Amino acid sequence: MMARLSPTQRAKLVKICGRLGSNHDGERAAAALLASRLLTEAGLDWEQVLSASAIEPFQAATEDRNFMAEMRAARERAARNPWGRPGQHPDLRFLWENSDYLTGDERVALSQKVNAARSDLTPRQAKLVAFLLEQVKLRMKQRGAAA
Repeated sequence: MMARLSPTQRAKLVKICGRLGSNHDGERAAAALLASRLLTEAGLDWEQVLSASAIEPFQAATEDRNFMAEMRAARERAARNPWGRPGQHPDLRFLWENSDYLTGDERVALSQKVNAARSDLTPRQAKLVAFLLEQVKLRMKQRGAAA
């Protein structure tokens, strides 16, 4: 029975071969060496790989379906706002509406620590929201916006 590349090995080989087009001699040489080692470890030579029968068709199709499902889920997550909806809490709504005054780190902290769908905040969440409210109002005042 002929050795076969798993879908994971195939993906790795594709990535390595992509470096064969590099403008740098050393990178091309390293990529060629890595590709040859990968094939040797799999018990294959280039002729077998290029015949296309070295790839398990069912495994590849299954992996492609799984990959596509993961990509679809990632796109759906990205389409949603990264820190949820403001819910019914007025302070969260205020922060949501004025999120331009938050830094990237503050947005991340808010998204990680505050479940915006809840109207009741834990003491720790309330402390974070109070701090962010102060920061936003201070920045609004500094920039001449109405707080």
